[in-house]
Amino acid sequence: MNPIAKIISCFFIIAIVILSQASCAKKEESKFLSYQPPAEENPEALIQKDIVAMKETVKHQDEFNGLYGYKAGRMNDMSVCDGASIPSQCRKVAQVVTDMKALAQGECGVFMNGALRNIDFCNHLKNGTCFMLKDWQKKLCEGLYEGDYNILKQILNDPSFRQSNDPLTEKGLLYMFSVYMGFKNNEGIRGCGKLTPLLTGDRKFICEIVFGTGDVNAILDSIAQDMATAYIARKYKSLNLCSEIKDNEIKSACFDLKVTTLPDWD
Repeated sequence: MNPIAKIISCFFIIAIVILSQASCAKKEESKFLSYQPPAEENPEALIQKDIVAMKETVKHQDEFNGLYGYKAGRMNDMSVCDGASIPSQCRKVAQVVTDMKALAQGECGVFMNGALRNIDFCNHLKNGTCFMLKDWQKKLCEGLYEGDYNILKQILNDPSFRQSNDPLTEKGLLYMFSVYMGFKNNEGIRGCGKLTPLLTGDRKFICEIVFGTGDVNAILDSIAQDMATAYIARKYKSLNLCSEIKDNEIKSACFDLKVTTLPDWD
């Protein structure tokens, strides 16, 4: 090969190498430009994810003990209370529901000896012979028999009642009466709801949970969603989240920064 041909041959080899490298560089450049780093999570999506996680946490807090108790009473299944933060408290609430059902339906055989869980009291209520009872039990019997809460609440001022071992408060008496009226004559949610405006906290859901026709788990889920939203609104200092809450009591507490607990939820 003459010198000129050799030079031309070398030139072509060098050109091919350079073009090849340039092609690879373009491919690498193209690959780099097409790469999109993962975007940071949208703040709104992060908040919603936190609400979902908090909702499951809320369902195992003390505020849900009463709600689980109402569900257990409706289903007549105390095992529901196993999921409560304080199962014994949940079972006490459920027992009130089942006791009021027995009293309202005259099923006195289930009662033993106690202030309310008393077979004699139940029989007098069933037979309308409340006058044969004494002190606060007479008023309690009359109030339930007549379906008159104004008579019933008189027992709270009765000295014999205050000296008794019964732990009933006015709020407890109110929800006990509401449940009784729901079972009396099978009036259901209509009978139970007569005094709903006076019920606060978890108690205002008792008629819907015990006597409603809707899915109980859906009701509990909605309440948990509201509570979780309130907690996360405080966490992110984003009070605009409070407007998403359905329950007025929880919504009001969410907006009021002075409120740190829900006092009527137990």
